[in-house]
Amino acid sequence: MSLTLALIAYLPTDAVTQGFLPAAQKLGWKVMLYTDVPELHHKAYEGLSFKPEIIEADVFQVQSLIEAVASHGKPDVVFSNSDHLQTQTALLAEYFGLPGKPWKAAYRAKNKAAMRRQLEAPDFYHTVLHPDQDWHTNHPYPVVLKPREGVASRHAYYIPDALTLRDRVQQVWSEEKIPLVVEQYLTGQLYTLETLGDGETIQVLGGFKTRLSPPPYFLEETMEWQPDLPAEMQQQVLEQLAKLGVGLGACHTEFVWKDSQASLIEVNYRNIGDQCDLLLQDLLEFPLFEWVLRLHAGEKLPALEFPRKHALVHYLFAKEDGTVTVAPENQTFERNGTITQFQVLSKVGSQVDGTSSKRSFLGVLRMIGPDPVVLQDTLHDLERSLEWRIASPHPVLIS
Repeated sequence: MSLTLALIAYLPTDAVTQGFLPAAQKLGWKVMLYTDVPELHHKAYEGLSFKPEIIEADVFQVQSLIEAVASHGKPDVVFSNSDHLQTQTALLAEYFGLPGKPWKAAYRAKNKAAMRRQLEAPDFYHTVLHPDQDWHTNHPYPVVLKPREGVASRHAYYIPDALTLRDRVQQVWSEEKIPLVVEQYLTGQLYTLETLGDGETIQVLGGFKTRLSPPPYFLEETMEWQPDLPAEMQQQVLEQLAKLGVGLGACHTEFVWKDSQASLIEVNYRNIGDQCDLLLQDLLEFPLFEWVLRLHAGEKLPALEFPRKHALVHYLFAKEDGTVTVAPENQTFERNGTITQFQVLSKVGSQVDGTSSKRSFLGVLRMIGPDPVVLQDTLHDLERSLEWRIASPHPVLIS
């Protein structure tokens, strides 16, 4: 059956371009994409055989969004994969009487302070700092400073002492007057839990074991797939997601595991990003993007069984600012049963940031295979062979 999808978007992403648009095409759906930056989306979809109808709308204001969508006729499906727009999209779906995420859960996932209040963890401390408010807190150091409504690791910063907190708060507020959260620094091994829900049941796809860059920033460097996370670990995370109200759709949850205790860091009420979602679809041999859309059309999720394979995603970052003058080519190959896809993300002419919490990706390696040792060996071989140059004849350092 041909359905009309109202796709609510901010900036163009690989998830939409390479995932959800092809999925909608396979389903035979019409896509009407609402965004406040239509020119960026027109450019992103140049050359695609299947393009959405792009409509300019103030997607951040739910009243304006409802009016924009309603003026083009009631859609059959409402969906967004944007961190920024989950609450607005949930309210839009509710307005039209369509399947959607619980808007309170979407709000709690986006707002770090609301998430902490809802979880009511007795031993976890946090404080919200509003712009130009006194930055002093009584929390013991170290702490983490992050935007209250931040996305992933942007502006997240390790704070060892009061002087660093003062300087960092002033720096952030000099760029953007946004509420900040000061919260307890959690130690332990970082994991993710990837889930799908149909509004009644939630199924675990698996998770990633994550290696971060050294402080003060929290940049994900390597993600290793874990198909069989311990049952107790999964149960603790699912119980906390239930407390937040997470149900319908995909959810990407980051947490640390220490002393048999799972402590949430943040909940992204959407697919995992940064190309891990593309890897998951190949790894699980499952039409992930199609099923996310089908769930938002009201379908129920069948019992899922996945192949037990190993995989990793590794990101290459710039370590200096400048302009890319030399970059490698995209590659896809198979070696010793391992399929490797390498994608250049900073091409010749790209401006890159190598010194802040928004460090530029140079490239990403996605690898799937039967043997984790072969994955690591292939990764090390590739790292030695890849080279970028940034505004100088010297090779850029990568990590």
